[in-house]
Amino acid sequence: MSTRSMKFAEAVDRKLLSLMRLPPRNQVAAWLEYEKEGLSFARSPGECREYRCRILEQILMSASRLPWKEFEPYLRRRDALGYSSLDVKISVDSFAAIAAAGHPEVQQKIVRRLARDLVALGRCRASIGFRSQQIEAISSALRRLVYYSE
Repeated sequence: MSTRSMKFAEAVDRKLLSLMRLPPRNQVAAWLEYEKEGLSFARSPGECREYRCRILEQILMSASRLPWKEFEPYLRRRDALGYSSLDVKISVDSFAAIAAAGHPEVQQKIVRRLARDLVALGRCRASIGFRSQQIEAISSALRRLVYYSE
C-alpha cells in the first residue's frame, strides 16, 4: 500500500469516527461531501476509482439504516464500479440485506446476490479461515433477511 493510500485510509478512519454519533442521513450527506474532498488524494485514475469505492462503502454502511429507496442508488453506483475482491462484495451485499428490511421483492434479489457470492466463494482458492469468515458473513446477512421478513 502506498503512502498516499495509507494517508487516505487514515483520513477515512478519522472521518468515520467523527460521524459515528450523527443520524444516518447526516452521515451519508457528510460522506458525499467528503467524496469530493477525498478524491484530491488521488493522483491517477486507478487511485481515484479505489478511493471512490472506499467512500461508497462507507456511504453504504451508513445508508443501510435508511429506507431501501434511499439506499438503492448508492448500491447501483457501487455495482457500476465493480468489486476488487469477494470480501468487499459480500460486505456490500450484507449492507443491502439490512436495507432490504420490509421489502420482500428486494429481499429475494439480495438472497440471489448472496447465493452468487457463496458460489464464487466456493470457487475461490483462499484459505479456509478466509472462506469460513465470509461464509459466516453471508449466513449472518441471510439471517437478517429471514428475521426482517417475518
